[in-house]
Amino acid sequence: KILKNIESRVINDNSENKDVLDKLYNLKINQETINELKLGYITNSLATPVFKNGELINIARYNINKIPNKPKNEYNKNANSGDIIPFDIWKNDFRNTIICEGEKDMIVARSQGFNAITLTGGAQSNLQKDYLSYFKGRTVYICYDNDDVGKAGALKRYKELQEICDVYVANISSICVLNKEDVTDFFVKYNKNSDDFKFILENYSYSSCRIKMQQYTFC
Repeated sequence: KILKNIESRVINDNSENKDVLDKLYNLKINQETINELKLGYITNSLATPVFKNGELINIARYNINKIPNKPKNEYNKNANSGDIIPFDIWKNDFRNTIICEGEKDMIVARSQGFNAITLTGGAQSNLQKDYLSYFKGRTVYICYDNDDVGKAGALKRYKELQEICDVYVANISSICVLNKEDVTDFFVKYNKNSDDFKFILENYSYSSCRIKMQQYTFC
């Protein structure tokens, strides 16, 4: 019943919230990704259900209408932070992994064809340890926001994964030059495409001793 209820709320051309659909399209989010992630619209928010081995464990809510005094991101009360979205899809997809800082960036990156994930709770959340084994043998790129919180979060995520898989921190600041700009800005504001993003991953990603905390300077 829960799954059917979620599926009935998926945003599409026939839904009552076509203005929300237009906002998603303006973010270059396509219907295929909306359907894949079962994106809905509840309590004036873009809702991303969080599944773990078939069980709905949380719902991430993004303030897509930018309502004043409403948090940018919200989750179910008492839900864990550090859960992977969309875990049930990602665990069976062994293409290179892109870890984004938030749900919106993850959705945008997936719409561009990337195997993108994010964690509930934001950049400073701790990855739940039972997920670590799923990273073995993978190549992972951490692509967080161009600000101090994003840089600290990327370093945190790198340290969690460095002994598990081939992990790199991608630096998008050559395109997203302003403070707080992110993956969404890369594709939407700067009108870049998947090939441009692959170029960043291949040429501006760093690991091991080359990562330094201050402003992503590299040795």
